[in-house]
Amino acid sequence: MRFRTLPWLALLCFVGPSLLNAQSDAERRAWLAANASSIRSASLADTDFSDLAALGRAIGNRRVVLLGEQGHGDGATFDAKSRVIRYLHEKLGFDLVVFESGFYDCRRTWHDARAGLSLADSASNCMFELWSNSQQVRPLLAYMDSVRTTRNPLELAGMDFQPSGLRSRRLLADLTDFLAAQSDTAGTGAMLVALRTSYGYLTSPATRPRDMAPATADSIHTATRNAVQQFASRPLRDVPAMGAMGDAEFWRRTVSGMGALIDFMRAMSEAKPGTLPPASVMNRRDSIMGENLAWLAKRNPRRRIVVWGATSHFVRNRTGIEGDPAPNMVPAGHVASEKLPGEVYTIAFMGAEGEQGTARRGSATPSAIPPADSTSLDGLLRDTGMERAFLDLRAIPRGGEWLEAPIVARPLGYGAMRTAWPNHVDGIFFIRRMTPSTPVVTAATAPAR
Repeated sequence: MRFRTLPWLALLCFVGPSLLNAQSDAERRAWLAANASSIRSASLADTDFSDLAALGRAIGNRRVVLLGEQGHGDGATFDAKSRVIRYLHEKLGFDLVVFESGFYDCRRTWHDARAGLSLADSASNCMFELWSNSQQVRPLLAYMDSVRTTRNPLELAGMDFQPSGLRSRRLLADLTDFLAAQSDTAGTGAMLVALRTSYGYLTSPATRPRDMAPATADSIHTATRNAVQQFASRPLRDVPAMGAMGDAEFWRRTVSGMGALIDFMRAMSEAKPGTLPPASVMNRRDSIMGENLAWLAKRNPRRRIVVWGATSHFVRNRTGIEGDPAPNMVPAGHVASEKLPGEVYTIAFMGAEGEQGTARRGSATPSAIPPADSTSLDGLLRDTGMERAFLDLRAIPRGGEWLEAPIVARPLGYGAMRTAWPNHVDGIFFIRRMTPSTPVVTAATAPAR
């Protein structure tokens, strides 16, 4: 009897994976309905966080949580992320919010906030307009203001080397003050002149790198690189009297980022209209963002950090994704995960239908999102009937093995892509119907300058 049974066992082992892959859409929907955690609310004012408990268990003791978005016009995602951030702050001890915005800009804006300036009023000093001008982000800023002077503030930071807000115009003034307070100020004048010329050109709303004459671009590039190298070789000390703006290591990273920015912008200006520079150039921005995020985490090993940005910048191992428009991208999330092993949890937010629209002044009217295909992961989640749901891809219950195989989904924008998603993100926050991000100030209501 035993001899006759062995062939059957071998056959079962052989066909098992095929049977799993052949699981019907109805069975997959039923599995998702039973195992994905329904999220009751996306309102930041809703403080009954029992519906987010599964998300908290999935994060566990990881110190860095990346909250992505399909596009920068996803208002319903902004609402949901804001509530998740409040939950992480009040229940799990997260105390720093890092935006995909300027490294210097956001530190300066938080420094101003500690002095009494409202974040809700000064968001444009730090963040890219698509967030600072969004009505869906404003409640989060108001919440951060409300806890700013408590024993448990929720601090603001940025990780991008690009200037993102109005405060970028003050960078050279703060750097000048920092250098003036050093014991050795020899040679700082010429260095600051070079940085002021290049950075001033990049941050001026009246100029664009693409408009530079080649000789001007070469001159600025060379002078900036020399100034950055000179700065890197200088002995620097902290200046406690300047508070957060007197941190020597912060300035080393900021000025190094200025050098990377001038390289990046030069490559962008040299690209043919309608094309992008090579992946090695585009990856420079993500490498700096990932390194800045890791630096923020390592500065205080007890700090817990939540990060706001695009999922395209947060995924790991952006290879093997069918339909990916940037297959050679090395995202900031991948860089940070390698520098902080075991400490990062990445959540991709994903809508199945609805509309999107950015909060930039003068931006186009909202556009419809093509409904997700019923066989895709977003379509399957939609067809469970849940309005919002969280799915942990790090601990998939029995019967969900199909999630570890390639399946179509749209977390990186609204184009269908196919891969084994646990290779790239740790969790999915599903939203059935996306709504646009709506501007606080429009082109029509903006004051004349």
